[in-house]
Amino acid sequence: MKKNKIIGLIIFIIFISPCFLDAQEIQIKTPKHLIETVPAKFELVTKNTIDTLNINGEKIIVLRDNGQVYFNYSVKKNTNYLIIKANNSSVKVEINPIPLWLSIIPPLIAILLALVFKEVVSSLFIGILIGISILQGYSSGFLSILTAPLIAVDTYILEALSDLGHLSIIVFSMLIGGTVMVISKNGGMKGIVNLLTPYAKNAKSGQLITWFLGIIIFFDDYANSLVVGNTMKPITDKLKISREKLSYLVDSTAAPIAAIAFITTWIGAELSYIDDATIHLGIKESSYSIFLNSLKYSFYPILTLIFILLIIFSKKEFGPMFSAEVNARAGIKNNKHQFLLDKKQTKNIESETVMKMH
Repeated sequence: MKKNKIIGLIIFIIFISPCFLDAQEIQIKTPKHLIETVPAKFELVTKNTIDTLNINGEKIIVLRDNGQVYFNYSVKKNTNYLIIKANNSSVKVEINPIPLWLSIIPPLIAILLALVFKEVVSSLFIGILIGISILQGYSSGFLSILTAPLIAVDTYILEALSDLGHLSIIVFSMLIGGTVMVISKNGGMKGIVNLLTPYAKNAKSGQLITWFLGIIIFFDDYANSLVVGNTMKPITDKLKISREKLSYLVDSTAAPIAAIAFITTWIGAELSYIDDATIHLGIKESSYSIFLNSLKYSFYPILTLIFILLIIFSKKEFGPMFSAEVNARAGIKNNKHQFLLDKKQTKNIESETVMKMH
């Protein structure tokens, strides 16, 4: 009888011991991909109420949102594990963070390929494949790099297309493009051209009107590029302004003005990012107020808009843009539908045309 009691007591202890252990244990769910020095979200699973953690000697605040308990942490360089302590419990988590410098490789290769082969879509896709290969290599092992093309399609591309924000941009761009084409076919574009033509008497005034249209169409950069580009193309062609210069003027007004105007499609995205930061930092100021106060630090968009005016009024061109403008003034187009001059012919035309440009 005494032997049976001892066996029963042992079985009872075995069954209830996990309850005591779980009460003290904490479990950490690490993100699939970690990059050094970049904040990442770690999910915390525990039965106890924990407000702060000690991670590798650093105090971290525990956050809660819709029943989810988590904390944000930036993994330091050359860190292979995290020692996380809370109350009387501790856990060691092994990690394999991606070095931060590797993040520059995919966009750098995509840009170089686009410059060399003059083809953007395939260059971007190759850049995506390289980025996915880096992620897979660090998270799932070297052999998983072979699955990068499949993952690019069935995970990242599908997720990007299923995102409401991305779909909104695609649909919006298609609608804007369709509207521009309808207006063009109905003669509306020709009417705008006829209205602006008396004011666009030379290359300088034509570029200035392009800059002005880029400023007043501020609500969206995609709409700006589509509308201003298609509207000014026949005018700039008539004034012998190169397509390269038109592209530069359109691109350098579309995004900068959308970034600093008070009401644009960019503002919604910017305010959402500011909201996330204010919640994390505990700032009570409104997101729009923070955005307005940050405009004085928007050096790039403001200086870009001013720089374009300086180029227009000074009539100064630099590098390949100078050659493109010289050829355009001479009536020679250097796109894929026309021929290119050799260096000797180009120099002769440059010397004859520079005086006309200035």
